Amino acid sequence: MHLMVLYNTIDQIIGAVIDKLQAISDKLQVIQLQVQLDIKKQNQFSNVHFNTATEQMQQMCLNYQNLGSKFQKSPIVNERLILFHGICCITLPMLNIKM
Repeated sequence: MHLMVLYNTIDQIIGAVIDKLQAISDKLQVIQLQVQLDIKKQNQFSNVHFNTATEQMQQMCLNYQNLGSKFQKSPIVNERLILFHGICCITLPMLNIKM
């Protein structure tokens, strides 16, 4: 009789531990899904800003190229235009962007 009570008690303890572990597992899955959603939102936000910055940089390159043809006689302006154009020529291809 005492042995049967002991087995029942052990079964109850094991059942309670399993229930607790399942509850913890469920909470961790919820947290994991929240983190994945947050990461996805941050990536979308970053992509939008990156694309906007890329478009602005492309437009600046075109503007500076147009200015360069107008101010070719000015060494100071021309030097800065050449430097900026060089930066664009190096940076944009690394980002797989065509000028």
